[in-house]
Amino acid sequence: LIFSFKESFFKALYPHVGRYFNFDAIAIDDIDLPNQTVGFCVQEALHDSCPPGSRHRGFFQLNLDSICTFYVHN
Repeated sequence: LIFSFKESFFKALYPHVGRYFNFDAIAIDDIDLPNQTVGFCVQEALHDSCPPGSRHRGFFQLNLDSICTFYVHN
């Protein structure tokens, strides 16, 4: 779940950042399985919408086929 979330974050933000960044650019500090959310904090300057120290919450959805879908919300 953590790897998939960080990979999804990278793929979503890369077009805006315009450079590669590592998985340690965000720190996941909360996984809420019943509500299917992930809380994370940005660790480095990536984009104006995600300054270092900013906190965000992502949403994931598990279905019966074990496919995971992620959504990030500020």
